[in-house]
Amino acid sequence: MTSRPRQSEAMKKRWATPGYREKMSSIRKDVLADPEYRKKMSSILKDRWADPEYRDKLSRPRPKQSESMKRAWDSPGYRDMMSKTHKEVWAKHEYRAKQSEIHKEVWQEPEFREKMSNIFQNPEFRENMSKKIKELWVDPEYRKNLSRAIKELWADPEYRDKCSGENHHQWKGGISFEPYPVDFNDYLKKVIRERDGCKCILCDSTKRLSIHHINYDKKDSYPENLITLCVSCHGKTGNNRELWEGGLSLLMLSSRL
Repeated sequence: MTSRPRQSEAMKKRWATPGYREKMSSIRKDVLADPEYRKKMSSILKDRWADPEYRDKLSRPRPKQSESMKRAWDSPGYRDMMSKTHKEVWAKHEYRAKQSEIHKEVWQEPEFREKMSNIFQNPEFRENMSKKIKELWVDPEYRKNLSRAIKELWADPEYRDKCSGENHHQWKGGISFEPYPVDFNDYLKKVIRERDGCKCILCDSTKRLSIHHINYDKKDSYPENLITLCVSCHGKTGNNRELWEGGLSLLMLSSRL
């Protein structure tokens, strides 16, 4: 398909007019408000995504479109507009519930889970994500906005109930409320820290060190079951516990050889 520069320029001029944007936005809202239209479009899109060739085609990188989107996001007005639109959409309980169900169905597919697992285990992907997150956290405005957003979420009783206690995806039967034994005291923690060189066994950080139970059993305070981790690395051990238990056990064993 050949490009049509004149038509493209004409459309750009139209969309640069606030009245035209408002008109098109109103038409789009009216169309999307029709249940029959949404049902029809949903059926069409599902049929398209069922075609592997179509999915592969849309998954390919498109440099021109990528550059266009970057230029659009460089515009504060565009970012504000998209942010406002997304907030309005996600404020609707029905939309959030529908998106939640869609994601649950997708994550139940073994092929999708394996695909996402491979992506997140890719060292290059993790390095790029880590770099981007660090760049974001350097911005005080970003931290402020994120903090405000989290506070607003937890101010919602329905959200707190959904993400607390037994409803939380990391719920382990309430073991975090179990008390530590008397032998897990400050003296024992000091001994373990000194044994590990007063640094995190994973990243060598010397700040905010805590003592981690390798097998996640608070009652097992045997020194070989305890290891020194910084707060950041300790927080990571909350997920994939079986992998962390095996990895840290091997690490402890190798350090004693």
